[in-house]
Amino acid sequence: MWSRRVYVPRIQKLKLDRESNGTSKPQAPIPATYLPSAHRVAAIALCRALLSQCRALPALEAEQRSALQNIVRNRFKQARYEQSTARLKHHFETGYHAIDRLDAAVAGDDTSRSYILSALEQAPDKLKREPRTILPKKLRQEQEKRQKAAARASEPATPKPSIFDRPLPKEQLSGRRHVPVLFNAQKMPVLRFKKPQPENLSGYIAHRARKTQRRHNTRHRIEDELEIAKAEDEWDRIIAPHLSAKPQQNDQPSRKLKKEDAEPRWDQAVRLAKKEISDKLGAEKERNREMRDKMQAIIDRERELREKEKADSLKEKKEAWRTRIKAKKRESAQSQS
Repeated sequence: MWSRRVYVPRIQKLKLDRESNGTSKPQAPIPATYLPSAHRVAAIALCRALLSQCRALPALEAEQRSALQNIVRNRFKQARYEQSTARLKHHFETGYHAIDRLDAAVAGDDTSRSYILSALEQAPDKLKREPRTILPKKLRQEQEKRQKAAARASEPATPKPSIFDRPLPKEQLSGRRHVPVLFNAQKMPVLRFKKPQPENLSGYIAHRARKTQRRHNTRHRIEDELEIAKAEDEWDRIIAPHLSAKPQQNDQPSRKLKKEDAEPRWDQAVRLAKKEISDKLGAEKERNREMRDKMQAIIDRERELREKEKADSLKEKKEAWRTRIKAKKRESAQSQS
């Protein structure tokens, strides 16, 4: 298949007469067709030149100078998605004409200065306001998160209801009462009230499981090191009779090591570390057992209250049914009479 090649014409320069010194100076090149990179460079250079000359304009109040710069920013923002070559050429010509006027005003030309002030007064108010900056989506999301976090921090903290405050009154329920389910997740009791399981609960379960597994791995590693420590202690026991203390001063004979001179055993620190890990695992097991009993008590109270509410609801339905039957009998008796 033949490939079609598109040729872009050479970039042509647009020359405008400069009226400040009566000389002709070359302006920034403008592409004959729309080229994003070339138009971007020319537009940025023109925008910076306009803003710079607005700041350099003498005998202007701060409010007028700010309004003049805002007009430049708003005009460039309005035309930032323009792709028509004819319109782009018109925009660039207008910008270069404004540069000429600003240069002349900075040089002291009263006519150009009066022209700029007149154009500033006739410009709409919305152009004189600072343009609203639209951040990228990611930055907007981060800014919204910071604003929400600041709003939450400023609000008074309200205590969240605890699961141990259950069962809740019937007035606080949106429907029928459901009895929660107690299940075992990695040897940890968890009370589930509804499906699907919340993400924060899943993350908490995974964190607790990793923490417990690390402790078990540490205990298994310590048990392996304990065997090595026992072998070291056995070796120290074998060579202890053949060791002596440091030589005494004044060429006195060396004395044998006594019991109080012996170094600590190798397995002492290892056994202490193993005991510490075992105590932590035992304490965690005890906490899980206590939590399981509390959660089971919640389930028992919820089930008891559900049965009571179910019986009360059935009783109310029977009373309403009897009332309707009595009303129908009364109506039939009145119609017969």
